[in-house]
Amino acid sequence: SGVLDQAAWRDAAAERLKAEAGVTVLGEATHRLSNTLCFATPGFTSDLQVIALDLSGVMVSAGAACSSGKVKSSHVVEAMGRPDLGVCSLRVSGGWATPEADWSRFVEAWFEAHARHAARTRKLVEA
Repeated sequence: SGVLDQAAWRDAAAERLKAEAGVTVLGEATHRLSNTLCFATPGFTSDLQVIALDLSGVMVSAGAACSSGKVKSSHVVEAMGRPDLGVCSLRVSGGWATPEADWSRFVEAWFEAHARHAARTRKLVEA
């Protein structure tokens, strides 16, 4: 897989997340790394997303690479002019040899985590 493949697979993941879950893709209108996707989901905090995906065997980050391992509001997202999305943003990065199947697996694991979160949230509202 090359750089063009990574960009295509990243973009396909982003389009599906936007179409089916209404996520906000950050930086999509600008030049960015072909293997990196940053998006935000209001109401689904970064820490919950990271934990849920980790339990599914998918490694992601809640912040910039320079703050790896920390789960707090993303200063990069805030600097992009979206401080409202800093606490619910996620960064997904593929490697130079990441296959398309890994991007698809991430999307499926994220949708499963999002569905579980939505179900818990509905139960709390109904209680």
